[in-house]
Amino acid sequence: MSIFRLSDISLFSLVNRLSRTRPDESTENRMSDTGLTGLPFCKYEGAGNDFIMIDNRSGWFNDYGNDVKLLSKMCHRRFGVGADGIMELCSHPEYTFAARYYNADGKHGTFCGNGARCIISFAKELGMLVYKEATFLFCDKVYHG
Repeated sequence: MSIFRLSDISLFSLVNRLSRTRPDESTENRMSDTGLTGLPFCKYEGAGNDFIMIDNRSGWFNDYGNDVKLLSKMCHRRFGVGADGIMELCSHPEYTFAARYYNADGKHGTFCGNGARCIISFAKELGMLVYKEATFLFCDKVYHG
């Protein structure tokens, strides 16, 4: 499993830097108005799939999970960060964490085994695992890892 620490780079600035065309102004304004311009992220790779990892324990990213255009732009290999999908780590009152997965096209995905491996590693790096294992909610099912 590979981990790329990109916390000092924002998704939006990286997407703009890699883009050959000017981003549409509505997306640029929306991101700068909401604080998305400084989003720290990590990129994890597990068994050949790579994921943008977002720590959403504070809940600030909740409104953007339905923005298919924004999420797909982030995953675009030529004009974005480049990833097979986005893994979002969220707080949960009953479990170690909850996870959401978005496909590279920006739509909600179902369970992803390689993504689950990466999100557990991400949670461990964030100091969330007490006993080197996690019980987490993923697609309305409880998993142990």
